[in-house]
Amino acid sequence: MALNALIDDLGIIIKPITPHTGAEIVGLDISKPFTTQQTELLQQLLARYHVLTFCNQPLTHDQLEQFGLVWGELYRHPNSPSVVPGHPDIMKVDSTPDSKTITGLLWHSDISCAPEPPDVSVLHVTVTPPCGGDTMFVNMHKAYLALSERMRVFLETLRATHDSTVSHKPEYYEKDKKFPHAVHPVVRIHPITGEKALFVSKSFTSKINGLTLYESEAILEMLDHHISHAAQCQARISWTPNQTTVWDNRSTVHKAIWDYQPHYRHGFRVTAGRSIPLGVADITK
Repeated sequence: MALNALIDDLGIIIKPITPHTGAEIVGLDISKPFTTQQTELLQQLLARYHVLTFCNQPLTHDQLEQFGLVWGELYRHPNSPSVVPGHPDIMKVDSTPDSKTITGLLWHSDISCAPEPPDVSVLHVTVTPPCGGDTMFVNMHKAYLALSERMRVFLETLRATHDSTVSHKPEYYEKDKKFPHAVHPVVRIHPITGEKALFVSKSFTSKINGLTLYESEAILEMLDHHISHAAQCQARISWTPNQTTVWDNRSTVHKAIWDYQPHYRHGFRVTAGRSIPLGVADITK
């Protein structure tokens, strides 16, 4: 069924956050099992808006896992230092007045260092500071289009190494944790929409393969600057208690804004689905 017809049929209200990225979904109870129609609607909405958010909906851990399964098989974080007892697929995302740092301060697509990164992430925030603590997103399809045509064509030929140790230092983790690395196209093609999107980040991309160190560093620095300053490609989620946000790791990067100490912020995250990022050369073989 066409997207607009599904929206009308299910009585859902869509409140776009920006003209191109992010939407609040009203009128859908995500604590309950979804029908086939509702699942189809959500998947189409995520493909269009890249980031979906649902306000004022408390979730148990079981309900969060159930909602995560809407997007595919749950994906267990390879080196999360903090998971929920009895729910190893749920990662705690906490910040306290004593925190020395928090996860996600740099732009990243979740676990892009894996050979098959997760397609979708779901974060349910239960406790928020009085203000602040937003999450910023960049629509990487829009960021790709904002580059010159010559740069886009050049980047489409490149592949880059994503390494977990760029952000996750092994010495701070238990010895049985895994620290994956993988090589992915710098420009990936979304498997549903067919759109091209940049697929690099400050958190995980260690080098562009086939270039000198100087060339690699220069291009990665340029792309990070481009992503950080392309306000027309960005969206921002301001959290309220019991808010859940879903984002597409195949078409966005995100970062946490840590501006709220000495206040608390608590939440729980699952990731779902997995796929090998494909570039132009992979599609045209």
